[in-house]
Amino acid sequence: MSRLVSLLLLPAVLLTLTACSDGDKEPASSSTAVPSPAPAEQTDMAPVEPPVPDADTPAPQPAITVRYQCASDLIVEATYGDETATLVIDGEHYALTQQVSASGALYGNDAIEWHTKGDEAVLSGGDDTRVCLRIAE
Repeated sequence: MSRLVSLLLLPAVLLTLTACSDGDKEPASSSTAVPSPAPAEQTDMAPVEPPVPDADTPAPQPAITVRYQCASDLIVEATYGDETATLVIDGEHYALTQQVSASGALYGNDAIEWHTKGDEAVLSGGDDTRVCLRIAE
């Protein structure tokens, strides 16, 4: 039985040894090889281009400002940026950061929450909650 196993393993061992014996040959050049960096003393190099963002990195979006009419004639101006919202309420500015929301967009800080979905929004702070509608412009 052990002779049979030896005979079956012999071709595998020979193939492995044959593959390893190519060490005296030059490695084949690859088209994906990384070129070595240019020496630092070269000054005639072209300017370096800024890196291109990864495909997974979204480009920054321009800020969007939307006005809302809330209960009790309160006007809220909301400016949305990347993962932020700034609310202007009665001349006061409130900086909010985006929070996890099951539906719509939720922004908040230690004092207030601003939850939007479509043309509606809910402003909550302390014991006060107001429903707001987007003003068509």
